Amino acid sequence: MEKEILKIADDAVIGVVNPLKAYIDLKRIEKAVTLALKSVNDSAINESKKYGQRSFEDFGAQIEIRSNAGKWSYEHIPDWVKLKEELRNLEESRKIAFKQKAGFSMVDTATGEELTPAHYEEGKENIFIKLK
Repeated sequence: MEKEILKIADDAVIGVVNPLKAYIDLKRIEKAVTLALKSVNDSAINESKKYGQRSFEDFGAQIEIRSNAGKWSYEHIPDWVKLKEELRNLEESRKIAFKQKAGFSMVDTATGEELTPAHYEEGKENIFIKLK
């Protein structure tokens, strides 16, 4: 199974098949595997608990039962909400300062402070596929 999937990629890289078609085929496989993993997840957890250990080896794999990281929430703290809004405003003003035409500086009208623009790094080009 794994070898067949890797062969699709290899054939695309060496030019045996159209790389765009191979990418789309691999995305279909990824979608199917993601759905299959979700459907089996709870059953696999229940089965692994039968081993009576949090960590063990079986089926040629290291298996570990653990909880995902918890999540902290601060939305109920007024000081945090206020500071978060101030941070959003600061970030937005620095984005605007970056977008100003070269040779112009942006000044905070309330304080007279010249705003240092944010740095912007272009994202890596990628391909997005919507499967039909």
